[in-house]
Formats: sequence, structure tokens, C-alpha cells
Amino acid sequence: ITECCSPVATPHFTSTDADNLARVLKAIAEPARLQILNLIRVSETDDACVCDITDSLNLSQPTISYHLKKMVEIGLLKMEKRGYWNWYSINDEQLAGLQKIFATVLP
Repeated sequence: ITECCSPVATPHFTSTDADNLARVLKAIAEPARLQILNLIRVSETDDACVCDITDSLNLSQPTISYHLKKMVEIGLLKMEKRGYWNWYSINDEQLAGLQKIFATVLP
């Protein structure tokens, strides 16, 4: 019996890569989180506190804090305590890793 199909190619994208990417995509597959990421990225200082984000979006402070917490947990954001406020910035290493994964999946 001859084999129906031969493998198309050797995958460069492992199941671990797929699991990690799916976890991150789930975390950002929320319009508010994408807006928050964008607000932080385009800020003049490359960071923002909850009050900055609340002023820009039509969401409550607890809702924004929840989204920020989730993105910190997944590693997309870094948090720094400055006095009373938490300041958030993009984790460029994590973002670069995502870009590398996307380049592997869609070369």
C-alpha cells in the first residue's frame, strides 16, 4: 500500500510554541486589552498608570486594573510601583518573542 501523502515540511513551530502563543493570544483577545496596550505603547513616556488609561477609555478603574493584572501575569506588561500608583510598560522582550513566533509560523 502506498502512502497517501508525504509530510509537507518539517515544522519549525513546536507544540510548546503553539501552547505559549495560544495563551498570550487568549490574554489579548479582548478589545479593551488591545486598546490598553496601544495607549501604553504610544504614550510619550512608554508607560502609564491606571488613572491615565481610565481617562482615555470608557471603562471603570477596577475593570482596567483587572485587564492590566492579566497582562502582567501573562508577561506582556511590566509593573513598577511609584508611590501610591502602579505604572505599566510594555515588556519588550515578551513582545519580541511573540514577533519571533509569528515570523516562525508565517515566514
